[in-house]
Amino acid sequence: MWLPVPNSEGLLSLLRSQFGDLVQLMKNRHKVSTPQDVQKLFSQEFGKNRDYCFEVRRLRTFLKLGDSVCQVRKGDDPAGSGFSLFGKYILTNGHVVGTDAAHHQNIRVVFSFESLEGNHQPIPVKVVARDFIKKSALIPKFDWALLEAEAELPPPLLEDFGLVTDKGMLCIIGHPDGKVKKIDPCFTIPLEERTQKVMPFITKEYFETNINDRSINNKDIQTYDTCFFGGSSGSPVFDENFKVVSMHSGGFYTESKGVYPNPKEIVSKVMEYSHSLSVIVQQIIIQLVDNDEFPLRVMIDCIPSEQRDGLKKELLQSREDLREKIEALFSPIVHMETD
Repeated sequence: MWLPVPNSEGLLSLLRSQFGDLVQLMKNRHKVSTPQDVQKLFSQEFGKNRDYCFEVRRLRTFLKLGDSVCQVRKGDDPAGSGFSLFGKYILTNGHVVGTDAAHHQNIRVVFSFESLEGNHQPIPVKVVARDFIKKSALIPKFDWALLEAEAELPPPLLEDFGLVTDKGMLCIIGHPDGKVKKIDPCFTIPLEERTQKVMPFITKEYFETNINDRSINNKDIQTYDTCFFGGSSGSPVFDENFKVVSMHSGGFYTESKGVYPNPKEIVSKVMEYSHSLSVIVQQIIIQLVDNDEFPLRVMIDCIPSEQRDGLKKELLQSREDLREKIEALFSPIVHMETD
């Protein structure tokens, strides 16, 4: 028996008012004209999304990778997410730990926060390197922080390091809204489709902030739809081959004064973005190559061999002044045998 959703008249009216614009947008995007063609498009989109349902065995693999994901806390308050990068080092966003040393006190991480029950023992950490440089009105050019833990960590995700692509399924694991660890399968929004994605949300203020300064067309970020928002900055983003390719860092959104469900500001999510792990690793190397106490060589050895040559090439292209140090860092270690 069909039953109406209680108190849904307002929502139904809103959806009906937007449906005509949605149909017109699909007609323009796919160059079709008849209602039958639009109906086929809806069917195709449904079929496409169904193709990306997880097999149980694949979900188990992602859940195992999730053991290396943590919540970052300042004192007892959740600040973001992070993940075991290599050795005793954890990667998160620069804006999660704060902009100056005064914000770096009493930072701890918890890897076991998957339910409200149980004793989740925090691990003290210290900030050993960070970079937070604004490139545009919205997106920082660099936004990462490296934390050193005072205890052994779960398996490092740098061993599963991969490269960003502009298509396909993704999987994000983290602590959205400061709550227990969650997992969200989502879909890449290719660069050429980003503007179409934001069109329904365009206002004068949004255009000036996100379109005029070309934030939307930033080639250095990966974009997607996810339910992750506040508290999930620093979450690892995996591709469909279980490779960690980027770090979730923020999102595009709009604000308006609303009366439903309350008169507070309503935030409409548009799409979210992450920074390439390859670029972050390069920045870590550049910043710490002169620090003899930091185990950069251990980090390099943790990177899969198929990614190492490409990483070295990009480093040499961007920092010719560091050629000698980069060559030495990536050179094979020769072990001497004695009688």
